[in-house]
Amino acid sequence: MPKPFLAFLGKPSRIYLLLGVASLLAWLNVSTSATTQLVQVSARSAAVTPLSAPPRNPVARAPEASITANTLNTADATALPAELHRPPLEAANRDPFVAWAPPPPPVVIVKQAPVVPVVVAPPPPPTPPPHNLTFAGRMTAPDGTQLVYVNAGDASLTLVAGQNLPNGYRVESITAQAIELSYPPLNTTARLDLPAPPKYEIR
Repeated sequence: MPKPFLAFLGKPSRIYLLLGVASLLAWLNVSTSATTQLVQVSARSAAVTPLSAPPRNPVARAPEASITANTLNTADATALPAELHRPPLEAANRDPFVAWAPPPPPVVIVKQAPVVPVVVAPPPPPTPPPHNLTFAGRMTAPDGTQLVYVNAGDASLTLVAGQNLPNGYRVESITAQAIELSYPPLNTTARLDLPAPPKYEIR
């Protein structure tokens, strides 16, 4: 039966060998612990880094940001004029610190149509009543007075010059051709024509 490897070594050699193995094991234990701690710190750093880390490809996004800025500047320059013109302020038509009262209602002036004077025709002058005399006959009195017989309605009258008749007329004169009458209330005259007298043959 072969002898173990340690059987060929002396006692001092065994001690040194055991010390070397113990040192190696201790070193391996420390290295493993340090490596574990380094991995944990790296994981923590990796978890915090995305919050403050710059974008992965900043060079690729730079042209887009530049184009957006140029577009905004161009739009602002187009929309806004170079100089704003304010309209002039007009003077206030009332004092803002004085109580305002509504203006009085406008006065409506009604124009009246011109009054056209009514021309009233004067009444016609009064006229005398009709005499209503109808010739009935005539004769010559012995003293030469001309007597004329007339009918006034149902009455028979004998007319002589200067006689006043019941109808208001007055006999002014009697001739062979007519009887001249007057109406004193209106100072008018009238005429009653007489037929020609008959001619008698004297033998």
